Order: sequence, then C-alpha cells, then structure tokens
Amino acid sequence: MIAFLTVVCGMLASMLAQDFLPAPAALGGAGLLLFPVFLFFGAVAFPYPVVLVLAFAAGLSWDLYTLPPVDGAFEIRPGTSILIYGLLATVMHGFRPLFLRGRWPVHWILCGVFTSLAVLAEFLLVGYARQSFIPFTPAVWWRILGPGIAAAAAAPVVFLLLAPLLPRRGRHPARGGGEP
Repeated sequence: MIAFLTVVCGMLASMLAQDFLPAPAALGGAGLLLFPVFLFFGAVAFPYPVVLVLAFAAGLSWDLYTLPPVDGAFEIRPGTSILIYGLLATVMHGFRPLFLRGRWPVHWILCGVFTSLAVLAEFLLVGYARQSFIPFTPAVWWRILGPGIAAAAAAPVVFLLLAPLLPRRGRHPARGGGEP
C-alpha cells in the first residue's frame, strides 16, 4: 500500500513539477514528461488490477491538467489519455516477469519508447480533431522523441529509488530455496 501511494504521489508531483522544469536544449526544447516513468514502474511492480487503477489515475489527471477547451469544446475528449496510458501500461505489465527477475534495462528503454508513443498518439489525435496535420519536421520529431529520451534517462533513477518500497519476494520452497 505504501509503494502504491508513493507511486501515485510521485506521478502527480512530477506532473505538476514538469511545468517548472526548464526544457533541455539538447532535446530541441521538448518538454520533460516524467510521470509516465512512475506509471510504467507501477505497471511492472503491481498486479494487473492495480495497474489499471494507476493507468486510470494517470490518464484522468493528465487530461484534466493539460486539456484546455478550445472555443468551448475539447480537441481531445477527456478520458482519451486513460485509454492510451491503459494500453501502454498493459503492454508494459506483460514484461513483469523480467522485472521480477531483475532484468530492468528492458523496462528503462520501454519507458522511453512508450512515453514517445503516448506523445505521438496525442499529437495525431490533435491533428485529427483539427483536421489538419502539421508536417513531421525535425522539430516536431524532437518534440515527440525528446520526452521519451528524457523518460529513458530518468527511469533508472526512479526504478532504483522506488524498488526498495516493494515487498521482498521469496523463492518457492519446492524449487530450492526459502527467503533470499
């Protein structure tokens, strides 16, 4: 329970803090998205029903925080991010056995890939709602890939800081071992 509350608080705090963090020049001025790293950590650390609750909280809070109405209507319907982050968290949860075995570098890379996919999905949805897509110039690609690169760089720190909060899992006694 403490681990879940810590992940939720970290996710919400990083969502609020990202507006105050400067955009790194090395990423082409792309903003930092660190809250998906907390979501994806939770996706591999918790059982699937808890992952769905976490994805719901992440998507809803992201929509409420970032979707301003334009001319009295929303460009992207509130709740769309719940589906995006729910799908990505579900895929990430599929890699949970690797996480439990301690093979974390795969998850760090996937944090970056999935963060970029979420930004790309939102970009495409806004273009669809406006019925005009901006050409994919190098600046646009940096706005899509930059948050993923930053998320992949932040993932090891977040994973290593949050992992001690998880309960220790012992080995199965019939398979040759007790507590590690």
